[in-house]
Amino acid sequence: MEPEIDYKNNSRTASIVTAIGALLTVVSIAVILIINEYKSRRLDEAKVTESLLKKSAKILQDSIKILKPSIEPFSYAVPTGKVSYPGVSYMSGETPEFAYYIGLNVADSLKSSILTVDYFFDHPTFKKKHQTSNNAADSFRVSYRGWGCLDNVLISISKSNGVKDTLNFKMCSNLKLKGQSIAVH
Repeated sequence: MEPEIDYKNNSRTASIVTAIGALLTVVSIAVILIINEYKSRRLDEAKVTESLLKKSAKILQDSIKILKPSIEPFSYAVPTGKVSYPGVSYMSGETPEFAYYIGLNVADSLKSSILTVDYFFDHPTFKKKHQTSNNAADSFRVSYRGWGCLDNVLISISKSNGVKDTLNFKMCSNLKLKGQSIAVH
């Protein structure tokens, strides 16, 4: 004799298992949606935080520039009224001669800390490629006469604490001209 199968009880058990499975599926989907929403909000919060940090860093950098005494190179040229003969293959004939000046605008609070300022004029037409100034009252200025400015002048600043700062000064780009136009090396 075969055991009697209680289809009614088995059907109820199957329905309960199916309902529990469906409930678990719905709960799982809800949990996934909640986690994704949380991650999305956290990502948005992270982006906002990053943006705020960048803005704060920029404000801080600008504030430091305002508070920090500065050293800014300058250059200007004055016509001499004479002519110069460049003697280089890409320029021929006469060109106007200028007196070129280069120096540093230094905050008063820093002037006493600077011992010397060295300027390096690295161009084949320069006989005197190096000049030094220790005259803070004259803005550590040096000069030369010629027919053009230099694209780049290396400036080395020796301080009393032993530190040496080096600047690459774009002389032609920053040149203030008093008079007519000039040639660029």
